[in-house]
Amino acid sequence: MSKTRKTQTKTKTKQKFEAIPDVPGVRRSQTGRLKVDTTVMSAKTGELVRRRETQPPGATLEEAILRRDLTKKTERGHLAKTETAITLGRYVLEWFEGTKQRMKPSTRKTYQYYLRHLVLSVGHVKCVEFTRRHTNAFLSDLEETTKKDGEPFMQASLDSIWRHCKVPLKDMAAEYKLTDPTLRLRAPRSAASGARERRTYTLEQLLGLVDAAWTLDGVRGLEVEVLAFGGMRSGELWALKVHHLRARGVRICASISDGVWTNTTKSGKPRDAFLPVDTLKKVRARWQLLMGTQHPGVKEGYLFSSARGTPRRPGDLRELLSDASDAAGLPFVATPQVLRRTFNSLMVDQGVNLIALRAQLGHVDAVMTATYTGTLHSAQEKAWRETFEKQGVSSAT
Repeated sequence: MSKTRKTQTKTKTKQKFEAIPDVPGVRRSQTGRLKVDTTVMSAKTGELVRRRETQPPGATLEEAILRRDLTKKTERGHLAKTETAITLGRYVLEWFEGTKQRMKPSTRKTYQYYLRHLVLSVGHVKCVEFTRRHTNAFLSDLEETTKKDGEPFMQASLDSIWRHCKVPLKDMAAEYKLTDPTLRLRAPRSAASGARERRTYTLEQLLGLVDAAWTLDGVRGLEVEVLAFGGMRSGELWALKVHHLRARGVRICASISDGVWTNTTKSGKPRDAFLPVDTLKKVRARWQLLMGTQHPGVKEGYLFSSARGTPRRPGDLRELLSDASDAAGLPFVATPQVLRRTFNSLMVDQGVNLIALRAQLGHVDAVMTATYTGTLHSAQEKAWRETFEKQGVSSAT
C-alpha cells in the first residue's frame, strides 16, 4: 500500500503594524502585538541607528512605553546598551522584568508609571558612575514635573514616586557595591504643597455619584456612600471596626495612613459621626456577609478591608470614583477629599450649627471641642436632617 505524502506549503503573512494615536514610537498589529521604534547610539560606531523591536506576546502598552522610554534619545544623551557599561535605564528595565511577576497588578502598573520619571531624568547615566549627585538631579527634575493639565503634582504624589524609585536605586547600589545614592536626601517638594481640593458638587450631583458607584460595584459602592453621607476622611472609614458601630452612626477613634493603623484621629480626639439609618443597615448587613463568608478581615473586625483582610490604601477607591464620576456625568473626577468638602459645603449652605459640623467632621479646634464635647449629638442629627432628609435620603429615627 503506497502512502502519499502531502506537502503543505505555509505562507507566512507579514504582520502590519499601525501607529497608535498619542503614543509615538509604539505601533500595534491587528493581532494585538506591539512594536517599539527607537533611535539609539551604536556601541561600536557611535552613530545613531534605528531599532525596531517586536514585544513578546501579551506585553501591555504600558510595558511597551517603558521599553521605548528606556532606549529613546533624550536631551541628556543616549541610552547606550553595552555589556561593559550598563546604564541605569537598562538596569531599571531588567530589574522590573525580574520582579514584576511577584507584584500585584496594581503595584506593577504603579511601578511602570513611576519608573519612567527616573529613567527619563537619569537613565543615561552608567550604573558604576551613579552617585547622590545624580539622584539630586532626578529629584530636581521631579519637582519641576507637571501633570498633563500643567498643574504641579501634589506632595503625596511626589512622595509616592520617590518611595517607589528608591527601591531599584538601592538594589542597584547593592549589586554594584556602591554607596546608597538615596541616603540623607530629602523627598521632593511640591509647588502645590498645602493646597486643598476646592471644588464641590451640588446635592443632585452627589446623589448621582452614589447611585453610579452602587451600579458599578455592588460591594464597594457602600464605601462611597459612607464617605458621601458621613463627611469622614477615607483613612477614618477604612479604620472602622464592628465595635465602632453606634445606634445613630459610628465612633471614629482611629485612622489608616498609607496602609498602617494609627490609634488616633487627625485631631487627636475621638468623635461620633452621624449616618442615615439606611446606610447603617447596609453596613451591618455587610458585616454579616463578611462573617458568613469567613472574610480575612473579620479576624481584626474591619468593616472595610482589602480582599486579604489588610487595611486599604489611599488610592484604592480611585478607579471606582473615576468610573462613577464619568457614569454620573460629573464635571470633574470625585476624590474622598471632594466628597468631604462637598459634605461640609452643603451643610454650611443650609446654615447649620457650625459647632455640630465641627464635631461631625472632626475639625481641629481645641477650645470648642473641649467646651462642647458630649453635648452635640442632637445638633449633629438636626444638621444632617436639614441637609439631606428633604432630598429623600432617609435618616435615623
